[in-house]
Amino acid sequence: MKRFCIQYGISIFLTVICFLNISSCDKKTKQETADKENGISKVYQQGPVKVSLFVSGKEITIADRLKLSIEVVSDENYEVELPEFGKNLEQFAIVDYKTQQPELVGKNKKKIKRSYLLEPFLAGDYTIPPLKVKFRKKDGAGDETGEIETERLTIRVTSLLSGKMGGLKLHEIKPPVGIPRSYTFLIWMVIAIVAVSAVIFSFILRRRKRINQGTVDEYSPAHVIAFGELGELSKDRLLEKGQVKIFYQRISNILRRYIENRFGLRAPEQTTEEFLVGLDSETNLDKSFKPLLRKFLVQCDLVKFAEHRPDSEDIDKTFENCRAFIDKTKLINIEFK
Repeated sequence: MKRFCIQYGISIFLTVICFLNISSCDKKTKQETADKENGISKVYQQGPVKVSLFVSGKEITIADRLKLSIEVVSDENYEVELPEFGKNLEQFAIVDYKTQQPELVGKNKKKIKRSYLLEPFLAGDYTIPPLKVKFRKKDGAGDETGEIETERLTIRVTSLLSGKMGGLKLHEIKPPVGIPRSYTFLIWMVIAIVAVSAVIFSFILRRRKRINQGTVDEYSPAHVIAFGELGELSKDRLLEKGQVKIFYQRISNILRRYIENRFGLRAPEQTTEEFLVGLDSETNLDKSFKPLLRKFLVQCDLVKFAEHRPDSEDIDKTFENCRAFIDKTKLINIEFK
């Protein structure tokens, strides 16, 4: 009987969760489709660099926020400089922005994307000024530099109130109205409590069973996860297959994930330059480890983006530097039970 109740409660709980997830995904898909239909999309290209500019809407209300994204696809041999803003972009306030980690697309191509969330102050016509994307070849040749400038865009911001306000009249406040009693909420609350209680009871029973069998799962620290991923990387034998770039990309991601889990840094969401600049003000990481980390990340970027071909000794050093950094920082100011 207990087992039946547990299974029944879990089934109800999972059904409610699935319904909420489907509803959320459907709303997100409709919103993305609406953005593409009502937004502004522009593409500019000069030589080996292509700039794609997207704005989520031509017209928004004062209560909405505007999404602006700049995507640059260029040859790996070129360095790209995205436009920088302060706290505001013309009349818009910059609420948030995010720069995605550069990724390889196609043959000898890399993609960089930066997204902004903009907020208007008042109703009216707003402008997004021309944005300049500069690029130059990495060998420093003066005749192989360039600049792509986007066009000026106009965004209409409307008020939430209708323009016809002359006929509005204020009425006296009506007295409180009694709310009819409904048992729907109470029924759903009881169902939710039963489902959650069933899940908790089932978890307790399984935990007790594991304790009796001596197989309780312990929390895995950040360094244990990272060492496990390094072991999987070794087993894949990417270097024997000639996939050096993929090897360096994976080992770089392993260390970045370790740093995020261990120190709470947003390393996977930042470029190497942004991360290294922010690293100087980070107090959780001892300064003696920063040169080792800097050398490792720069070495990885040289292979991924600068066509550097390391020899076997360099590859071994990169692997050992990664392992050494994790090993030396794994237990600093932290206790595992």
